[in-house]
Amino acid sequence: ITKERNRVAREIHDGLGHYMTTIHMQIQAGRAISESNPRRADELFAKAQNLAQEALIDIRQSVASLRSSPSNDLPLVEILQKVLDGCSSLGLTPELVVEGTLREVPPSVRLTLFRAVQEGVNNTCKHADALHIWVRLSFQDPDTVELTIKDDGKGAIKAEGGFGLIGLRERVNQLRGEMQIRTEENQGFELIIRLPVKYDQNSNR
Repeated sequence: ITKERNRVAREIHDGLGHYMTTIHMQIQAGRAISESNPRRADELFAKAQNLAQEALIDIRQSVASLRSSPSNDLPLVEILQKVLDGCSSLGLTPELVVEGTLREVPPSVRLTLFRAVQEGVNNTCKHADALHIWVRLSFQDPDTVELTIKDDGKGAIKAEGGFGLIGLRERVNQLRGEMQIRTEENQGFELIIRLPVKYDQNSNR
């Protein structure tokens, strides 16, 4: 719980704090030139308004992440599909593919898969400038479940993650799983997670 609170606190500081600082600067600059250059001031105010709308989307996603948790009454695929459905309103085309025979997984594995898709969707929406996002859930190996999240966005030069990916890696390590990031500039971003389905540590649920 402490780790999750720290992660949320960092996201609020880095995400919402950045938006508010930039909006403040845009409004301040617009007010300074509102009489001498009203057209330019109007452009600055319009940009501040757009940033405010982006901040609201960011806040809604964060609140949804905090309030939501994977219900044991719903199938795992249905839960992941609900996370992906939120992409459509942001201009992304999501696709979920299941390979192999779908089967139940331990609660701790189920929660990590859910959080991984949330993190992947949020990162794609915020940073990728992508048009599509694909999620593949593979049960082809009887001893593991593999999750792949991939987008066609701008990618990155270095495969370094922020606080969200660091927290996700901690979850994966606690379950004795593996996490891999593949990305190159202009080549999209791919996150691969493999978790043993026979391992379940109650303290990490």
